[in-house]
Amino acid sequence: METKRFIVYGKVQGVGFRKFTRKHARLNNIVGWVRNNPDGTVEILGRGSASNMHNFIEKIKNGPKKAIIKDLKFISHTSKTSLKEFIILYNSK
Repeated sequence: METKRFIVYGKVQGVGFRKFTRKHARLNNIVGWVRNNPDGTVEILGRGSASNMHNFIEKIKNGPKKAIIKDLKFISHTSKTSLKEFIILYNSK
């Protein structure tokens, strides 16, 4: 199993990106979460088999129709959090 954490840059908020991500995570048996960041990026943490993770990331690179993906940067991840499904995290204000 692979665990990847990454940030997606571009026009990725207000275009259905989190729901798109959750849909494709579930289709690829990826567990984890997705959330909007205050700087306009979207952050994703996912865990799954290497082949499923590859397929998931390829979908994320294209995003939903209204999204414009400019970059995707992987960041280090060391948490041992137990993940059972893929969810959307909502910012609490």
